[in-house]
Amino acid sequence: PMPPPPPDSTSKTKMIVMILDIISLAFYVIMFFAIIYGVATDPHLARIAPIIIVALHHIIGLSIGMGGLFCKMPSLLLAHFVILIVLSVALGMIAQFLILNACGWFQDIISIPPL
Repeated sequence: PMPPPPPDSTSKTKMIVMILDIISLAFYVIMFFAIIYGVATDPHLARIAPIIIVALHHIIGLSIGMGGLFCKMPSLLLAHFVILIVLSVALGMIAQFLILNACGWFQDIISIPPL
């Protein structure tokens, strides 16, 4: 059997994974709002936005998945993928809702001329 790794290296690894998670989530949120903003200002983006979101998700999912594998913790990996799937579905739905139903008022809000 493999000897257990020293606790200090595992906590360091967990920390790295957590930092990666936070970075990827922040990146995700920024991209999500950037996509919505772009769609609201340019309706032609409406068709590609969900594809962009899904593609982004795969990239983030892979990086987090690699982090989970790096951790050698299958449960963590599974939890991440479940969270990612739920997030992608939810954000995709929210984005499409905003794109389809709220483009008008969203454009009005964005295009308000500065005072």
